[in-house]
Amino acid sequence: MKIKDDCAVWIDDHKLIADKFLTDFNQRYLSTHRNPRVLPDLGLSKLITDLDNDELIKLPNLEEVRTALFSIDSFKTPGPDGFGAGFFKNYWHIIKKDLFNGVFEFFTNCKMLKEINHTFITLIPKVPNPSKTNHYRPISLCSTIYKTISKILVNRLRPLLEKLISPFQSAFIPGRSIHDNILLTHEIMHKFKNLKTKHHGLPLHWI
Repeated sequence: MKIKDDCAVWIDDHKLIADKFLTDFNQRYLSTHRNPRVLPDLGLSKLITDLDNDELIKLPNLEEVRTALFSIDSFKTPGPDGFGAGFFKNYWHIIKKDLFNGVFEFFTNCKMLKEINHTFITLIPKVPNPSKTNHYRPISLCSTIYKTISKILVNRLRPLLEKLISPFQSAFIPGRSIHDNILLTHEIMHKFKNLKTKHHGLPLHWI
């Protein structure tokens, strides 16, 4: 593997390549805000009811843990512990109590062992022949226990997204498509074009 530095000179030494990635990604993801930001009170209405909040923070049961685990792709790349979701599914009848206790501990004490929270960071090329650090996208390979906890939180939050996210956002929301905005824009422009043709010579504010 080799990459180009800022002067377009190729680097093929593994130590220098690693240093270049660390330097560039540290700068890329460094926040410009040095002090904690405090959001002003905008007087926004409360969207999450007390009943909704109770559902979000309630303690999980064994079935909820099982549902979350079995919704994870069995062949997803495992985290540092080397055990993917397929292992947990295959030996569910043996490890279900230990897995449940680990997940239950997180929801009870709001703490997670460092070993569970550890991840592998790997680089995925964004272009066919990457030659610079910005041609790679970093992703985190998490442990299956971490993924299971995340799935539980996601499954609980998903029914509330319609309340929390503006109806004008069409991407990444179940039941909505980013193509809706494209089609809508196309229809608006088509309408304007037809109006302009029909009322040729009239000022736009007269139409």
